[in-house]
Amino acid sequence: MRQNIYYPFNRLRLLQSLFVLSWATLIGALLSVRTNGFPKEIVSIPFSDKVVHFVLFGFLARLIAGWFKRHTTLDRKTEAIIGCIVAATYAFCFEVIQDFLPYRSASFYDWLFGALGALAVSFVWYRFQVKQVIKPKLLLHACCGPCGSYLTGELKKEFEIFLYFANSNIDTNEEFERRWQQVKKIAKYYGLPAVSEIYNHQEWLEKVKGLETEPERGARCDICIAIRMRETAEAAKKLKFDYFGTTLSVSSHKDYEMIKNIGLGLATDYDLKFLAKDFKGDEGYKKSVAKSKELELYRQNYCGCEFAKK
Repeated sequence: MRQNIYYPFNRLRLLQSLFVLSWATLIGALLSVRTNGFPKEIVSIPFSDKVVHFVLFGFLARLIAGWFKRHTTLDRKTEAIIGCIVAATYAFCFEVIQDFLPYRSASFYDWLFGALGALAVSFVWYRFQVKQVIKPKLLLHACCGPCGSYLTGELKKEFEIFLYFANSNIDTNEEFERRWQQVKKIAKYYGLPAVSEIYNHQEWLEKVKGLETEPERGARCDICIAIRMRETAEAAKKLKFDYFGTTLSVSSHKDYEMIKNIGLGLATDYDLKFLAKDFKGDEGYKKSVAKSKELELYRQNYCGCEFAKK
């Protein structure tokens, strides 16, 4: 169960949303005016109104599919289907409304051509998108804001990223929320969505019971990392991502080989691709520290659990 999905304010998203709504409003205005207000030579053209419906609702379907492409994690086929269904439904609703207007009337063929326009444009848009080079989708587990501060920007060049905060190892709910706020800062800075899983520290304690005295990078850490990475893989599979990965390997306190082996095993179990990369390379940790300072992020001085804190 996902607890909290965060979509940062984005001016481009706002403008695109307004454009979709404006086009829908324009359709309503055009289809609500009196037909005798048009020049006679235009009204008398055979099927002219059917062509208008085809174009208006076809372009609306295109706008809706494009909006979902930029601002959700859906696949292209689903985006095209949503665009088609919403536009066709909108066309049907307007035909029903027109039946109540004294100077207009409902027409099955008007709706049919509007729906055909939505279907045709959605299909062409989808075929065009399939031929384009599309960035693979990456569900990136973020252990905290600082670890993801630099590499998120680098990975954004290659992937469509959704930040994923699943860290029930953190000792208190207050600390959990504090670190979640830092991940949201990263999401806002890069214009990415982020999701926080339900905090359940008691369940985590049960899973590491008997390993309380293990040192950091010991058996407890192995299990802890495996727990969080499995949650990430499960979510990536459910949300139909291509890849999953974690920011944990940025830290000099974490064993990359162990993280890689866990990730590759989970990739096999869930039929996914694991982003097997040691982010400490190329001064990744140093760059993350610099970026987190630039963004004024809270930098914790322990990994998360009460045992590491001691």
